[in-house]
Amino acid sequence: MKLTKTIIVSGVLASALMADAGTMEIAPYVGGHFFNNNRDLKNSVEGGVILEKALMDNGVAVAGALGYTKTKKESNGDDKKVGTYGLNLIKNYDLGTKLTPYLGAGIAGTMWESVKVGPNVLAGLKYKLTDAMNLRAEVSDNYLLNGKNDVKAIIGLGFLFGGEKPKPAPVAETPAPKPEPVAKAAPAPVVDGDEDGDGVKDSKDMCPHTLKGLKVDDKGCFHSAKLKVNFDTDKAVVKKAYMPELEAFASFLNKSEPVNVVIEGHTDSTASDKYNQKLSEQRASAVMDILIKEYKVDAKRLKAVGYGETRPLADNKTKAGRAENRRIMAVADKETQVPTTK
Repeated sequence: MKLTKTIIVSGVLASALMADAGTMEIAPYVGGHFFNNNRDLKNSVEGGVILEKALMDNGVAVAGALGYTKTKKESNGDDKKVGTYGLNLIKNYDLGTKLTPYLGAGIAGTMWESVKVGPNVLAGLKYKLTDAMNLRAEVSDNYLLNGKNDVKAIIGLGFLFGGEKPKPAPVAETPAPKPEPVAKAAPAPVVDGDEDGDGVKDSKDMCPHTLKGLKVDDKGCFHSAKLKVNFDTDKAVVKKAYMPELEAFASFLNKSEPVNVVIEGHTDSTASDKYNQKLSEQRASAVMDILIKEYKVDAKRLKAVGYGETRPLADNKTKAGRAENRRIMAVADKETQVPTTK
């Protein structure tokens, strides 16, 4: 009958401990078993083993214990062999050091003339020796019915296995021999060029890729351009031959920094001042309309102004001079310049 009960208790302990796949600790122990006076048993030395299985990563575990002690009866001195068992839920408290205190509660009991079982509480402390070994000390109080209780004070050596193994330390690689230094060629001198050919060095050019032929300021940004658009006498019609010139200028405006432009119309001195003023305005408007309608330049960036015959470039006394004066100029509008940043 005693053997049957022992087998049943052992089976319960094993089933509970093997139900989870966490870290397992096996700790053989030795210590003192202190019997209550009502037990009619002398205090004795007990040996046994504790099996602890982690249930969660937060230190919660289940611990089972089986022990054996040989003692004597207080009343007549007869030898008694007593088996002990316990099943407790414990909580380990990780302090970030080698010391780990723990508390637990569950059931425990003894087996000799009869099986005794009752609630059990315990407190203990583990000391980490290595990643796979620790020392543990524990005190427990097992309350049995009819005012009887057993107290145990034990020390054990725990062996851990299973769970996630620590990663091995990285192996330092032997550095390859350094190659012999090769003499470096002297770096080529840095040439401060003028990529867009506007006369301003690249290191100072705030507006790179300016269209060739345009006048720029000291920062390399568009200032003015004489568009190669000439008109017949007394006409404000832009000839098809000049369309590529206007297309190139429109492409520059659409891709360059946001600059506002004044389209200036000019005439020769053939007619009256009043008539030439009106004609120059018509010529400027004709060019501006083509830039806006044909080549999609933002209308807000353009303004048409006529200057009549007041700003000649050449001598109006010659035919060639008058032809040159019937012209269009594009000038950066400084008064309404769109601010830029670089």
